Amino acid sequence: MALSDAQTDRLFDSILIKLENKLGRQILGNFRQLTKSIRAIVESGGEFAGNTVILENQRELQLILQDAYFEAIREGAKFTYKETGQEEPDEDDLSALLLLLIGWVTVTSIQHAQFLTDTTIDIFNTSYQNALEAGEMGLDIAKMVSRDMQKRNKARVKVIGTSEANMAFQTGSLEAGKTLSDQVLKRWNSQQDRRVRPTHVSANSRYRKKPIPLGALFSVGAGQGLRPLDPMLPSEETVACRCYLRMVMPKNIPIT
Repeated sequence: MALSDAQTDRLFDSILIKLENKLGRQILGNFRQLTKSIRAIVESGGEFAGNTVILENQRELQLILQDAYFEAIREGAKFTYKETGQEEPDEDDLSALLLLLIGWVTVTSIQHAQFLTDTTIDIFNTSYQNALEAGEMGLDIAKMVSRDMQKRNKARVKVIGTSEANMAFQTGSLEAGKTLSDQVLKRWNSQQDRRVRPTHVSANSRYRKKPIPLGALFSVGAGQGLRPLDPMLPSEETVACRCYLRMVMPKNIPIT
């Protein structure tokens, strides 16, 4: 039996919170280690570009993201089956889905790990320059930079965790929907609270009334995408987005 909207909201929230919290903790640990490495490089007069320590840290972040994506894809697929009232996919089905998306996981984890690492270096440089301009010297510079980096990283990991986990979750959900029936429709479901962007409120209302085929594009704000957090959408529509796909099963359509 398919879940109601309220039941689906609660299920999605519980899954996403677990995924984003786990990923956030792992990313924060990576950022802390990277900050220490960058500081050591600065103190020794080294260069960031091509530095082996930074590249190794970036590789570790890539593996963290890769594992998190696979987990979120699995959860997204199981969510889609459960919300539509279908039997949960078995391990063979999930393995086939992960194999289908392995290219996406690999490329995306590499790209996002590099972007996040570069951003951490940029933040460090800004913090370091602020310390110099404040007249700090020696160990005081290191202390000020460390405090500033810790504060900034804690603030950004929540957004990163939500965005990265939900992006992979929606990818798995969409692919799972394709396995149900070629006549399944989808709609854009927002959290319907004060944090939801006006453009996402509009999408929720529009596609609740008129669901669209799985291969069709949602129009959200000034962009279009196949799902929430689709990279085709502009960044203002994807960062920290908590929206999700809701599958609409046509009546009297046998599920294959």
